[in-house]
Amino acid sequence: MPPEIHRAEDYTDFIAFIARNSHTGANYQVRVEIEEGLTLLTGEMVDCNRRCFFDIDGVTTAMYEVSGVRYDTQSEMALDERETLLQLMQGIETRAAPKTLEARMQTGRYYIAKDLVVPLVSKNPRGDRSELKTYLRRLHQENGLGLPPHISRMQVVELERVLDQVQQQYGFDDAAMIFSVRK
Repeated sequence: MPPEIHRAEDYTDFIAFIARNSHTGANYQVRVEIEEGLTLLTGEMVDCNRRCFFDIDGVTTAMYEVSGVRYDTQSEMALDERETLLQLMQGIETRAAPKTLEARMQTGRYYIAKDLVVPLVSKNPRGDRSELKTYLRRLHQENGLGLPPHISRMQVVELERVLDQVQQQYGFDDAAMIFSVRK
């Protein structure tokens, strides 16, 4: 049974979904398809639909649609298709940082060459202000991310909120941070 297709509410939601679901070990493609609507006597095309798709290993997992798009000419429609694809690829590259994307802008294909480096610790730093600050500094430094402002003044609850945001954005949990020794 094919997976449920995520229908994005807007462009930002679509890009965020793609960034959250892009990890090493798979091939990705972003596609843009424009469905022609009515062609008027002037040659103008109205009520066109622009659909953006996100595929993982050839299976569509997300879609974003804009209805009621208008084009003056066929070439304007083709140009919009190329520009939309380029804009999507740039948005994904920006949002997926610090993951390193290897992309082919013309085809919309990409893969993750380097994923987020998650520093390992022997015990969960949550609840301990000093350990949590140290962990967040390491995480941001090892991945080339800028530190949140005023991190040295933050309380445990605020530091945990920062960690939660990073975990949500890059798709890892507390278990990924803690190394365990097999016995």
